[in-house]
Amino acid sequence: MRLRFRQVREVGRALPEPLLEARRSIIAFTGHQLGQHAMPESMVALIAVYLDQIRAYAEVAPYLPPIDFPTATHVTACGQDLPRPVGAALLCYYIGLHMLDDVHDGELPAGVDAKEASLVALTCVATLPALILTREPAEDSGWRAPRSLRQRLSVELLHQCHPTTIGQFLDISKSIDCDLDRAYEVIVQRNGAIGRVFGRIAAISAGCGEPEVDAMGRGVAYMSMASQVLDDIENLWNRPVSSDAANRAKTLPLCFVLDTQGELRTQIFALCDDPRPHSHERLRELLADHGGLHFALVSIALFRSRARQALSSAGGRTVLGELEEYLLEAAAPAVPVPVERHDQPSWSGPLASDLLEAALQLARHD
Repeated sequence: MRLRFRQVREVGRALPEPLLEARRSIIAFTGHQLGQHAMPESMVALIAVYLDQIRAYAEVAPYLPPIDFPTATHVTACGQDLPRPVGAALLCYYIGLHMLDDVHDGELPAGVDAKEASLVALTCVATLPALILTREPAEDSGWRAPRSLRQRLSVELLHQCHPTTIGQFLDISKSIDCDLDRAYEVIVQRNGAIGRVFGRIAAISAGCGEPEVDAMGRGVAYMSMASQVLDDIENLWNRPVSSDAANRAKTLPLCFVLDTQGELRTQIFALCDDPRPHSHERLRELLADHGGLHFALVSIALFRSRARQALSSAGGRTVLGELEEYLLEAAAPAVPVPVERHDQPSWSGPLASDLLEAALQLARHD
């Protein structure tokens, strides 16, 4: 089982206390909610396993998208904490999507049946968030929202399921080529859609008007896309054997080279399928030599720039909130990335201008 966010905070980059408090509060409330709805014990137990993993990550991770992104948006919009039922609904939604990933990748917890897990995942995505949002708030929830607002949030979250699940399908489908356009579509449809719902739900909950809801949705979508590309880089370059490469995941570093260096496709896929560390080391060298790493870094910069532009325009403000600034920085590489291998005297990959042009062309429909 894996969760797609960086595991350890960088030295010198302190997590803001409001985010840590929100994580602990929302995770605890979500655990309590699991016992409030009619579900078989085995279903509750599986969701609880994922929740326990998130609880452990919450103490060390630089960002937790399902909690941090909507928390930052909500605090910036109205100066108040994200309501715990809203955070719990988004967290269950996120857990369901990752459970679907684990079903496909064969990374479910030991002893869990894949068919059962598929149904639990669908419950987390499609029904459990609505139950949490539309249930009459308990006195201890701290959220006295009118039924009309709770219903609007539920409908909004359900509406966003479609592009997100389409993105999941595009990512895991073995019948769809690993080309660059498809990789970008996966990021937009999956990570962009997830981020968009985080931003929109938080803004709606904060009482924002539609222009601000739209701007915050777009801003968090781009922030989510940037953080995903950064996670893809770290999966490929910071592990002896990359799980993304082994699963032929449609990531930008991999697909850029596959798209621009067609003669290397057979070699690259052979290295992806070879579980030995030295084969993945060779894969990293190939991807770096032909611009895959640098293209991904340029894409992160582009997504972060668009996130900043969208968020800073929301509600007529001109600057980002403190928590938004922190998360935008967390979606950037913490240290410079070498541009050359030791055995290569000079850089022979694509020019920076070519990489930027490729990234802009890829994002031309945004």
